[in-house]
Amino acid sequence: MTVSQQIALWADKLRDVAAWGIRNATIDPDRERYRAVQDTSMAMMALATAQSIDTLEPLRARVFSKVTPVTIGCAAVINSAGEILLIRRSDDGK
Repeated sequence: MTVSQQIALWADKLRDVAAWGIRNATIDPDRERYRAVQDTSMAMMALATAQSIDTLEPLRARVFSKVTPVTIGCAAVINSAGEILLIRRSDDGK
């Protein structure tokens, strides 16, 4: 992994923390702190991609403010013999 790729990865992690915090903060001072984290994330991404922060600013609402989705799904698979397909989850081993 290159230094730029590592910085971009860290920036994305900060982006997710900031987006979650901005969405869930209940008081303005907390929102301001998360906005500062978002600003740092955007600065890191600009550095990693050799772009100006001004170039990334239009992405603030569409990209940097989105919480990483948590993908889940549930299903029941039953064959004609009445057998049920079971899986072991990778996240918790259940």
